[in-house]
Amino acid sequence: MTASTTSLIVAHQRRDDHYYQLQSERSRMQLEKDALEKAHQTLIEDHRSLQSQLDDVLSERDDAFARTRELLNQADTRRSDKADVSMKADMDRLRVDLYVVGLPLRFIHHTIPHSDRRARRI
Repeated sequence: MTASTTSLIVAHQRRDDHYYQLQSERSRMQLEKDALEKAHQTLIEDHRSLQSQLDDVLSERDDAFARTRELLNQADTRRSDKADVSMKADMDRLRVDLYVVGLPLRFIHHTIPHSDRRARRI
């Protein structure tokens, strides 16, 4: 074996080693790529699931706010109705008191100046 033959064999071995090293690195990178693609797909699915859950929660929140507004309006209406009933009861009681005192309503109505009648209707 001559020196040139030995150097040629060494050169082929280095080339083969380099080729196998590149193949090994390519295989490793392909495995890493596959793992990253799988992780990416899992993240996309998780994101979709979380987005769906968020949409559901926001919808429930909006429904709860709408129901709360409705209940508050009903409570305000009831308070207003109670106040109206109470005011009417007070007016009826005052009418009775005035009648018992001996002042008929028509007398009081005629003694209030015309401009004040709307403001002081009994």
